[in-house]
Amino acid sequence: MDWFKKNPFWSSVGIAALVALIGGAIFWRWAASRTAALEQELSGTRSQIARLKSRGVFPSKENVELFNQTNARLQEYLTPVEERMRQGQIPLENVGPLEFKRRLRLAIDTLTQEAQRGVGQQTKLPDGFTFGFSQYVAAAIPAPEAIPSLMQQVAAVQELVRMLYEANVEEIVSVRRWPVENFVQKPAEAAPKGGKAPPAQGAPAAAPAAGPAVGDLLASIDVNPGWLAYRSVPMEFTFVSDAEKLRRFMNRLLDPAATKPFYIVRAVRVINRRDAPPTIDTLKEQATAAAESGQSLGMNFILGTERIAVTMRIDYVELNAPEQAGRSAAPAAGASGKGQKK
Repeated sequence: MDWFKKNPFWSSVGIAALVALIGGAIFWRWAASRTAALEQELSGTRSQIARLKSRGVFPSKENVELFNQTNARLQEYLTPVEERMRQGQIPLENVGPLEFKRRLRLAIDTLTQEAQRGVGQQTKLPDGFTFGFSQYVAAAIPAPEAIPSLMQQVAAVQELVRMLYEANVEEIVSVRRWPVENFVQKPAEAAPKGGKAPPAQGAPAAAPAAGPAVGDLLASIDVNPGWLAYRSVPMEFTFVSDAEKLRRFMNRLLDPAATKPFYIVRAVRVINRRDAPPTIDTLKEQATAAAESGQSLGMNFILGTERIAVTMRIDYVELNAPEQAGRSAAPAAGASGKGQKK
């Protein structure tokens, strides 16, 4: 003990060396355990890489070349399709609110007159039918920024209703349209000095809070996300027909040589207006009565000729404008909300 007091320098050196030795031993133990853990992790990674390589999941040069060739062929097919879709798009025509109401009234009157095509060529319409635009036939005036999308929707409804006339359906019960005017954003406004910036444009408005009706074919519509290359505008038509007239309408609707706009049938609900075919006893009674009167019963019930009530959701689809620097934002519509009835 006296030596430590007489030699404080060497005492400090000895204590520091002892502390360093103990610290080095502890660090060596930690480094050794850490090295073992890293070696074990590296071994597992190597094992997983070997397993993946054995399964052939990594693209070879041949696979990459095949992918590029397939992608090039797809582009050859898609380019003319995209060009045709753009040529067939209904233009976004901008007019004043009063002019829109005038044109809408003219379109409704024209469609109502066209329903009366002559003997055996008549399509029944409900009294005062407005083809889904009743609010604008009344006192409502659309916002100016919503008019281009509304004009486009009027044109689409006109074309689809005329297709139903061409198919000679018996009755159009209702037309429900997706309310595009609820999802059109107002033009961006400059933020006031010292104030908050306006919300980002292009974000769709909130969907109506009302819940969907039972069997509603428009209820599954969601807002069109901004990353999609197209915009979908759904409409719902309910009409009474038979199977042959329904087939005629479908052929006309989906014929690219006859229809320029791009339509997609999203959902179809068919209800047979005849609850059940006649029973055997009923047919026997009818056959006996016909034989007694010297007449022929004929075919009383033929599958495929029944009167059917068809509800069909049809989406008008158009490609979004390509992104361009400095391009002004076009009126955008989302894709949610309930359709509106007559």
